[in-house]
Amino acid sequence: MAYAREPLLWCAGQVIGWLLVPVMSTNEEVILRSSIPVELQGRVYACRNTLQFFTIPIGMFFGGFMVDNVCEPFMVRYGHLSYLNMLFGFGKGSGAALMMFILGVSGSLICIIMGRKLKRYQYREDML
Repeated sequence: MAYAREPLLWCAGQVIGWLLVPVMSTNEEVILRSSIPVELQGRVYACRNTLQFFTIPIGMFFGGFMVDNVCEPFMVRYGHLSYLNMLFGFGKGSGAALMMFILGVSGSLICIIMGRKLKRYQYREDML
């Protein structure tokens, strides 16, 4: 989405990004429901949902702060460079495109690194 300049492409990117969420959620639900005793599931789900959903407004706040105070000023100062202009455009909105790029790269790296480090926490059928 960082490279798209048309709303139709943004919508297509969102749809593609959300297509596999039901598959991921189903796998998580099966693991949680099969490994957590029934009498504790309500507490575990409440705790998980609290941690999952209270971070959304915090992330939006910090994302807006980063775009307004870090990425947009960076692009105003250095956006005239050919490679930045080619990747993210120039002017209003180029800082938001830079932020989307940073989020994509950092999210991918975190998943790759943590996926390798957390091998010992993998779910196994014999744990039941």
